[in-house]
Amino acid sequence: MMDKILNIYLLSSHWTHSHRKIFVKNISKRFGETLVVQDPVSFTVNLFHKFKERLWNYITGKLKPTYIEDNILLYTPLVIFHREIWKKFKLLFLLDSKLLSYQINKLVKRKYSDYKINFWIYSPLNHYLTNFIKYDNLIYDYYDDLELDYSGGEVISNIELNKKLVPKCDLVICISEYTCNKMLKQNKNSIITVSGYDATIFSKKINSKKTDIDHLDKPIIGYSGVLRVYIDFEILKYILENSDYYLVCIGYIDRTFKKEYQILKQYKNFIHIDYKPITEIPYYVKKFNVGILPYKDNNFTKSVYPLKFFEYMAMDIPIVSSPLPELKNYSNIIGYSTSKEEFLENCIKAIQGNFNPFIKEYKKIIEENSWDKVFDKIEENIINIYKEKGII
Repeated sequence: MMDKILNIYLLSSHWTHSHRKIFVKNISKRFGETLVVQDPVSFTVNLFHKFKERLWNYITGKLKPTYIEDNILLYTPLVIFHREIWKKFKLLFLLDSKLLSYQINKLVKRKYSDYKINFWIYSPLNHYLTNFIKYDNLIYDYYDDLELDYSGGEVISNIELNKKLVPKCDLVICISEYTCNKMLKQNKNSIITVSGYDATIFSKKINSKKTDIDHLDKPIIGYSGVLRVYIDFEILKYILENSDYYLVCIGYIDRTFKKEYQILKQYKNFIHIDYKPITEIPYYVKKFNVGILPYKDNNFTKSVYPLKFFEYMAMDIPIVSSPLPELKNYSNIIGYSTSKEEFLENCIKAIQGNFNPFIKEYKKIIEENSWDKVFDKIEENIINIYKEKGII
């Protein structure tokens, strides 16, 4: 018989904008109840920035623990400082870590005192929290290689923290061979998975729906995702300058891409659609003639396995990508491009229908990489942990 299990899952953002929602829902489906700890309110920062949205709502109780599903409790704690300050001042982060841990431990003791705890972390910075949070199993959801910055440079402080954190984890989950090989050197219980896609949202069978791009009268080269510094600006600029196709980008503009975005806006065939809920994205992707993955070729992108790769596939959209190592195995069925010239050339081929025969291969690939398949592997490893520790 299995003990009652609580998963404490740390989010890197607010639940509304989190790209790990489906991951968390699968945790709750497979491994018990889940306490989702979203990005905390910062007393010092939110006193001046987003006061009504964050600090005032916290003070008035609007951010109290709330069940967003039957077995998922969303919790918003309070800290004094902010993660950008934590990166620069270890002592202040240590102080906030103790404050965070106190709040989490108090809530767990009140609501889940007789539960075994799976503590799910995502960042080297979580090392400090693991010294204060009470848990039975430590699981590292290491979906981004944070030992590197987005430009591929080493983040020495995170490398040093991982040297302390990784060896004490019961399981490390990676989404690239590059990252997994690094983690295996420190912890033999490191596995490689992918980010599955949500088959209930992304499907070629969805009906059409009115969008902001219905009026476009030429083929659409489309990208769905945040525009950050790791997106290859030169590829986007080359497409705009050397074709009359529309380049449609849907998602946030990160502060690291603001300068490049201002240049792209000057082109008449560039269309930007701001953030849309994930449930709205398929209606836009459905109208793409080709879905692109225009990442820079650097050390950081060696660890990237973009979720939108499977989302495009689920919509039967031909795909053109820069040379991401994790997609090399698919180079025979996508436009795997090693230069900006080849990238545009492959986009043109896709628009002309040359990649249509490849689409028949998509079904098998997405079936093998569904969230159910991903969690079959994760569950097998966690069950082994339970058995070793006598939890079952």
